Amino acid sequence: MPKILLVEDNEMNRDMLSRRLQRKGYTVVTAEDGEKGLLLTRSEMPDLILMDISLPLMGGWEVTRLLKADDSTRHIPIIALTAHALKGDRERCIEAGMDDYLSKPIEAQKLFDAVETAAHKSEGATGNDRPHIRAVDIDALLKSFDGDRELVSMLAKVFADSSPGQLSELDDAVTRGDAEALASGAHALRGSVANFRAEAAVDAATRLERLARTGDLAAADSALAVLQNEIEQLREELETFEQVSLS
Repeated sequence: MPKILLVEDNEMNRDMLSRRLQRKGYTVVTAEDGEKGLLLTRSEMPDLILMDISLPLMGGWEVTRLLKADDSTRHIPIIALTAHALKGDRERCIEAGMDDYLSKPIEAQKLFDAVETAAHKSEGATGNDRPHIRAVDIDALLKSFDGDRELVSMLAKVFADSSPGQLSELDDAVTRGDAEALASGAHALRGSVANFRAEAAVDAATRLERLARTGDLAAADSALAVLQNEIEQLREELETFEQVSLS
C-alpha cells in the first residue's frame, strides 16, 4: 500500500484523516506545518501527499512549488486540501502542479477515491504496483450520450485516429519551445478528451496548457509525459469498448 504524507495544521483534522487512511491499510506520516512537510517529503519520499493549502511557516502553494521544481520529488502526486470551495480552485491547483483537490469537510469516499487516483498516477511515474483506476467511466459516458453506443464508438474511432498526431504536434512544440503552439494544441486536445468525461486526461491537458500560457516551459516536458500516459490509457479503454460494442 502507498505511503501517504499528510500535511495539515489542524490537529483534529490531521488525526481524523490519518485514522481513516490507516484503517484502509495505508501508511501515514504527518506534518503540522509546511516546513516540516517539505523536510519529510525529502526524507520519507512518500508515494503521495495530502497538502493543506493554509499552513503555518510555509503555505501549501509554496511547498508544492518547491517540490515540483526538484527532480527527486516532482513525480510525487499532491492532493490539495482547502476549507474554501471557490470557483477556479481546481484549475489553480492543477496549474500549481497539484494532481487533485478536496474541499473540507472531506467526505470519506471522496478522500479514498482521490487517493486511489493519485496512487495510480504515481504508478505511471515509478513503475510500482498500484490499484488500477479507469481512465473513463463507460457507464457515465454512455449516459451522457443517451445510451447511443454507435455514436460513442464513432467518436472513439475519430479520437484514435487524431490523437497520435495531436500528441506529436505537442511534442514538437515542446522541443521548439513554442509556447503559443503548445497552448493551442493542449487546448484542442483538452476539448477532445472532455467529450469522453476523462477527468484525469482533462486535468493533464489543462496543466500543460496553463504552463504554456504562462511561459513556464521548464516543466512542460514532464507535464506532456503525464498527458501522453493518460491519452494512451484512454485510447486502450475506448478500443476495448469498441470491441465489446461490435461483438
